Amino acid sequence: MTDDDSETRAAFLQTHALAAARVSKTIGLRLSVHGISLNEYLILDYLASQRDRGVPRIELAGHMGLSASGVTRLVAPMEKTHLVEREAHARDARQSLVRLTDAGARVHREAQDTFVATADELTRGLQPEDLQRAIRIFETIR
Repeated sequence: MTDDDSETRAAFLQTHALAAARVSKTIGLRLSVHGISLNEYLILDYLASQRDRGVPRIELAGHMGLSASGVTRLVAPMEKTHLVEREAHARDARQSLVRLTDAGARVHREAQDTFVATADELTRGLQPEDLQRAIRIFETIR
């Protein structure tokens, strides 16, 4: 790999990080009318896709790119506001299940409309095939 390749890779990730920060800020502001943050929306969305089965906190942490303690800090306030509920595991707290509540499902449905409308607005100038290509690229970054 040449120095130019390394610089291009670094520029790609820097551009992505800055774009992600701008997108996160915009979406977060829009979701705040539902009383949730972007990370909370992403958790609700993941749980909504799991068809009423509980998700181990460690799985949720992996999905969100957080540590087990990081996801616990994020989920705890969501439990207090009854968006999610926890089913404790007898021997391993990391295996405790997180499940969407009825209230969480309602907030998710309402917030999803806001999320989709914001996504449409932010990506209006992009072609669907370009978006699909970008999705594939971002999915390869670990």
